[in-house]
Amino acid sequence: MTSFKDKMNKELNTQESYTAFVIYQTKPLDYSQEIVMEVKGLNMYVKSNIDKYLKISQYDEVKVSGEITQIKNLTNYDLSRKVGFEIKKINNIEVIDNGSFFKAIQSLRNIIEERVNESFIEPSNSLVKGILLGLKTNLSEENNSLLKYTGIYHVISVSGSNFTIVFSLFFVLSNSINRKLLRLLGIIFIILYFLVVGLDILPALRAVIMIMHREVSLHFGHMSDSLTSLTFASAIILIIYPFYYLNISYQLSIMATLGIILVSRKFNDLKIFIFKIKENLSQSLGAISFTSFITYINFSEINLNGIITNIFLLPLIPILMATSALTIIFNETILSPPLIILTEITTKVFFLINSFFEKYIGLVFSDKNALFILGFSLIIILLIDIYKFNKNEKRNNYSFINMY
Repeated sequence: MTSFKDKMNKELNTQESYTAFVIYQTKPLDYSQEIVMEVKGLNMYVKSNIDKYLKISQYDEVKVSGEITQIKNLTNYDLSRKVGFEIKKINNIEVIDNGSFFKAIQSLRNIIEERVNESFIEPSNSLVKGILLGLKTNLSEENNSLLKYTGIYHVISVSGSNFTIVFSLFFVLSNSINRKLLRLLGIIFIILYFLVVGLDILPALRAVIMIMHREVSLHFGHMSDSLTSLTFASAIILIIYPFYYLNISYQLSIMATLGIILVSRKFNDLKIFIFKIKENLSQSLGAISFTSFITYINFSEINLNGIITNIFLLPLIPILMATSALTIIFNETILSPPLIILTEITTKVFFLINSFFEKYIGLVFSDKNALFILGFSLIIILLIDIYKFNKNEKRNNYSFINMY
């Protein structure tokens, strides 16, 4: 039987040219940029460093020459991305203009970036790019640190909430368009949105699969709960990327989603909060409580600021998505200036709230304090469980008495 290591030992000692497909977004480094390519005949991807100013983009088909060799000391990060080979020195690389569908997707992405650059100044520019496309490269170090401290950094990485918002917009038209047609159009649109965001954003892939699983089930008359959809999406991703469970982003994405699903269920019967506040609070508690042990193991700290900040900041994200997207669509029209102003005002409010909470709250814990907080959060969830159990018991007893 051929082992995984035996397969990885495959080495191409040749200087011939290869046709490759750039599978991931290029990663800027200090003096170069990293590209990851799919080469026909290899069971894992190939990475290499190229000139920092060379224009190579995701979805480009390239002709590349150089010696492809196995990576001797694979990191968990590379293994999770299916990267197993490298070209230490590329002799030549050139883009093949083949007019493919993926090239059209990349062109659309470039148009979106260009229109964002034309319409918005900093920090709106970077925030909009982060929310719509998951780009973080232009966000200042000061704003990066601010969002990390206040626990809202997740908004500048495309995740399930972005796709849920986009998909939900289609059902605003549900009274005028056939619902089945609307469901189909919604699925097609979020698939296109995922391709624009990038194939390497696997938390986004998880969200797309979950939405598709739920909607296809409804189409055929079956109810599908979120937990089943999450399990299905995780299984599909791990079939494609068997070692992706080693990736911290995947761990955080899955556990945050699981926490939101389970904790939201526990909050459904609590009538002590206004619905929207209760929804944001339950999502924050669920995500943070289920990811805290991962952040503690990897970063030796637990950040609870998001429990408070998300209540005030999450409602601003759909507004920013809508106004910035409409600005891109109606670029250089009469509608563009007011949409830009509205986006800039919302961004200003977003950062003002972040700055306020940075100054007045400090729920970041490390070492023994972090372990205490982790245990405390689990106790809170347990108490909610007990509350719901007792409430259900009373309801069941009352129903039992009424039967007689």
